[in-house]
Amino acid sequence: MGKNLPTAGKPRLLLASPEGGRPRLGELFGDHAQLLCAATLQEAAELMHEDVDLIVCGMQFHDSQMFDFLHLAKAALPQTPFVCCRVLETRLQRESIDAVVVAALAEGAAGYVDLPSLCAQHGKAEGERIFRERVMAHSRAAQA
Repeated sequence: MGKNLPTAGKPRLLLASPEGGRPRLGELFGDHAQLLCAATLQEAAELMHEDVDLIVCGMQFHDSQMFDFLHLAKAALPQTPFVCCRVLETRLQRESIDAVVVAALAEGAAGYVDLPSLCAQHGKAEGERIFRERVMAHSRAAQA
């Protein structure tokens, strides 16, 4: 079952990520949001609530089900922003990643943020800060 990390009074983020990406996402957002963590599509669906401020889904989410979850989330919670991201390294070529970004945005994602690219470009600490800032900017709490 997904792990919920309570942080009262902060935006609620539903993080859908493979097990390998969850510790990194927890480090990045744990002090800034209440985290609802899901490792499978079923867990993610069970955690979808009206009070979720932002859905963050890793590109490598459970058996490559990022798009399945995006469609499910947009149907169930159309007003909740859904941000796709890449947290883990991948063997995909840059062109393939770019195609995923275009498809995610076309299917209704509010944005796409690439942590490995940001860290390569700006260094680890600054890349992580930029990643967190770009993701959190899509939160309903940030837009209020």
